Amino acid sequence: MTTLKSPSTCLNIGYEGIDDKRAKEIAHVLKKNENFTKLNLEYNNVGDAGAKEIALTLKQSEKLVCLNLFDNIIGNEGAKEMAMSLAALTNLTLIRNRFRREGAMAIACALKTNKTLTHLNVCLNEVCHEMAIILEITTSLKNNKTLTHLNLSRNFIKYGTVLEIASALKHNKTLTNLDMNHSHIGCEGSRELAKALKNNETLASLELSTNSIGIEGAQEIAKALEQNKSLTRLGLHCNNIGDKGLKEIVSALEKNKTLVNLNLGANEIHGQRLSIMSSFLKKNQSLTTLHFRYNKIGDDGVKELANALKPNRTLTSLYLGNNNIGNEGAIEIASLLKKNNTLIQLSINDNQIDDQGAEKIASALEYNRSLASLNLDRNLIGHSGLEKIICALKENTTLTSLALKPRNPSVSLSGSVIEDGVAGVDIYDSNMEKVNNIIEKNRSLWTEAYLQIKNTENQNFTFSNLLLVNRGFKLHLPDWFNFEDNKSKASKIIQDATFKTKKETVNIVIKLLCPDHQLNQVMIRKIAFYLSMDDIQNYFTKCSSVIELQMLVNWHKANVSKL
Repeated sequence: MTTLKSPSTCLNIGYEGIDDKRAKEIAHVLKKNENFTKLNLEYNNVGDAGAKEIALTLKQSEKLVCLNLFDNIIGNEGAKEMAMSLAALTNLTLIRNRFRREGAMAIACALKTNKTLTHLNVCLNEVCHEMAIILEITTSLKNNKTLTHLNLSRNFIKYGTVLEIASALKHNKTLTNLDMNHSHIGCEGSRELAKALKNNETLASLELSTNSIGIEGAQEIAKALEQNKSLTRLGLHCNNIGDKGLKEIVSALEKNKTLVNLNLGANEIHGQRLSIMSSFLKKNQSLTTLHFRYNKIGDDGVKELANALKPNRTLTSLYLGNNNIGNEGAIEIASLLKKNNTLIQLSINDNQIDDQGAEKIASALEYNRSLASLNLDRNLIGHSGLEKIICALKENTTLTSLALKPRNPSVSLSGSVIEDGVAGVDIYDSNMEKVNNIIEKNRSLWTEAYLQIKNTENQNFTFSNLLLVNRGFKLHLPDWFNFEDNKSKASKIIQDATFKTKKETVNIVIKLLCPDHQLNQVMIRKIAFYLSMDDIQNYFTKCSSVIELQMLVNWHKANVSKL
């Protein structure tokens, strides 16, 4: 769920037990105050009467464009009132309410003529099994020219409806994000969606997790990936595709150059069968995020992945939680971290790593200068392993997020039961306080470096500091970064940077680069996206790496020049 942030324009009153009477009071306030653009009422008790009052306000307001009514008690009448008030809204969330056929049909029909709504989220309502409703929403996609994000997850979508969705995707030119997880589409449904993907040129994100597509479904999706040129994110979590399905997907990725985020978690994938993924990752130049959580890759699978990622300069996020990884796997991960300077986020939570493995990872953290987030939650790491990590962090300046929750709060980090319930916890809390203090120091360094790039052309800027902000090229802030705390320094440039600002930002970065350091491919590609060919040539006249220059020019010709 997206958090509504801007305090000056957002009225954020979720989790407050607001009923219809208070909703009416809020609607009255909104009529008098025209500054609000977003209203967040999630997890309240707003019913039909309250929804009607809010709907009346929407009809009169031209500025209120985002409405979140997640988990309220709105029924058919409230949904119908909302349907008649969509004229100005761009974002509407009605997850987990109580409207049925009448209310949902009213919203679906309104979509046919609506010219403003871009985000619609209607999953988990009591309309779940009403095929006609989903069908009506889907049919509206053929005529709708504004909707970009549609969430139909956790509805019971039958085969006939999937056919209509697939047909709509062939005609629709605006939808970029479609979420259909937990929708029971099965192998046949995935086949129809795959056919649509071959011709669709706009859909960038498709979520199909927990749909029982199986190996045959994976084969159909793989065929689509070979031809599709728009999809950048694909979620196939928990679909029982197995090792054979993995082989089909990876073979397709050999030809696909656009997918950057792939989720293959919980698919019964075994470590002994990861050689095909390993071979792909060694030469991969597109995939940046890979989810392998809840599989059975074990230490053997980690070894395959680690060997592949040592030369890889593209993958930035890797998720390996719940994979029965032990100390042998930890040794392979440590070896990877010492050689790879591209990986930014690594999750190896809920595995079997103890103090011995933690010591190896700690040793790698002393050398690694790219990892910003590490998740080691619920392993078997004791006091000794934690102390080694603390010592390593004193040498590390880039890690800004570290998760180290014990597997069982009632068990000490050494694995023994805490008899008095205090002593072991006190030691753990004391050590974690040291970890948190170091992490806060690193966050301060990251923030300072980031703000320097955004607001100044400070020449006293080292290459190691640049690695702290390597996520900044696309202006994505880490989850822990609090915009309000840095508002006086950063201004709104961090939230809403224009293309011109992005280009100026990268020009500043280039001036700050030490000429004796070579850029890795990920950073080069991110820089190239915002620069002209003249900018590239001017910078690389100062660089001795002919290979980097040629690679950058080739990538620019193949991608940026088409924009």
